[in-house]
Amino acid sequence: MKQVRQHWPLCLLLLVVIPFEIILRLHARPNVFPDSWGYWELAKAILAGNWYHERFTFRTPGYPAFLAAVFSLAGDKNWDAVISAQFLLGATMPVGLYVVYYRISGKTWIAALGAAAFLADRYTLELQAVPLTECLSAILAVWFLAAYVIASERKVWWQAVLVGVLGCITILVRPSFQLLPMCFAVGGVILEWLRKEHRAQWRRIVGWNAVMLLIVQLGLWGWAWVIYRQTGNFAISLQLGASMTNHTGAWMEHAPDKFAKIRDIYVAARTKNGGNWINLYDAIDDELTSATGLKGWELSLQFRELNSYLLKRFWREYLQHVYYAWQMLWAEPSRYVVDEMAEIPPGMQVPPMTEIGKFMRSLPLMWDGLYRPLDRLLWNRPSTSLKIPWVLTLLFIGVLYLKRRDIRAVIAATLCFGTIFYHMLIHALVQFTEFGRYRLPVQTMWLGLLVTLFLIVANEVWVKLNEIAAGAPQVGAGDRPTPTHHAGRKRTNRFNKGGRKQGKSVLD
Repeated sequence: MKQVRQHWPLCLLLLVVIPFEIILRLHARPNVFPDSWGYWELAKAILAGNWYHERFTFRTPGYPAFLAAVFSLAGDKNWDAVISAQFLLGATMPVGLYVVYYRISGKTWIAALGAAAFLADRYTLELQAVPLTECLSAILAVWFLAAYVIASERKVWWQAVLVGVLGCITILVRPSFQLLPMCFAVGGVILEWLRKEHRAQWRRIVGWNAVMLLIVQLGLWGWAWVIYRQTGNFAISLQLGASMTNHTGAWMEHAPDKFAKIRDIYVAARTKNGGNWINLYDAIDDELTSATGLKGWELSLQFRELNSYLLKRFWREYLQHVYYAWQMLWAEPSRYVVDEMAEIPPGMQVPPMTEIGKFMRSLPLMWDGLYRPLDRLLWNRPSTSLKIPWVLTLLFIGVLYLKRRDIRAVIAATLCFGTIFYHMLIHALVQFTEFGRYRLPVQTMWLGLLVTLFLIVANEVWVKLNEIAAGAPQVGAGDRPTPTHHAGRKRTNRFNKGGRKQGKSVLD
């Protein structure tokens, strides 16, 4: 009970989140995208025991397995059950965010306000009604980060195994996170090594992270072996070549004659499409496979080789694409993912609004007081959105300085900041499309981190101003005051009241 009382802001937040999630679910209907049906097909293959379905060469099994589990319990094509499961899992996101932000700030009220960004981000709330990997990967990314931050402090071996399993699942749902566990391990080891008092434990620090990485890789190698037996290529996905055409399609006419048939079909389709090459591969893959006699994954491997040739010759233009993609990932609204129904009824020209979108707008207090102002001031204003990464970076540097003597805070802040920028950069480098959709897996995380970092800096400034006004001696940033006791007085628990306890919860 003492631990519950200490973290009462989180309890208060959950008292708001859980009923609100239930209400949203009652007013939500599944917004089924074309990709959702592709995952449904793979879910059917899993239930039939067919792990060698050709589409698995492009899709990792994480989300199809999630769908298969739901469909096995609730019935085939039961999308209502799928989004119910997503709303249930989504309600846990504020807890994971709180854990990370509490590690950074050390203050429960700041952590709770940062985690409350989940309620402020209507796009992530509405995303729970969309059966796509973006929703589940957003939840898993938060919990993988929180689990690593907690477990890496204690460095218990069995916890390294659990964190590794969670990391592997996160990657199999969203393969773009493939390098994230390595970034966590390298970043965690380096940051702990910078603290002299931690260097004596270097064997345990390195060993614990090595075990975590090994568990991640064992799971990925297991899936790569399935792909290898089917294709002869040891990889968790063979989609990279196809995805990169969203960049290289702009220069496809310069492909060498070795790829003449692919090149000519692609360029002709691009011309027919008014010069637009974005997502063109998906539109003509059947034509390409029919003309070349290649399977889809073989065609993607051909494009991977072709992409390498083009990128070496057009690297300046590629960097311009990456820069543009980076900007759009921050600036493009996500309305088309959550506000518009993916399936347009016959006879309608404009997509109808989603049921959950209609309900959100029927809440005067929330819509007029929070969501519409945020849309107007942030999401619909690219000039403001493009400043977010710069503001985040400046606040991050400031908090690193303020918390420089608290290794737990430094590690949590660095890994959270790094996860956000890693995800955005990976998609800018590989994809050149659907920017508003691909931002969603980390949107609530960066919104909450922005709030948390700002409050830490603002609180520090407020404390310093009060000290100056009171004429009190100033304590260096990151220093902790040492309790003093009057000579001869029996030592009491006054200093520790509400502070450290004999037994710690995972939040401490």
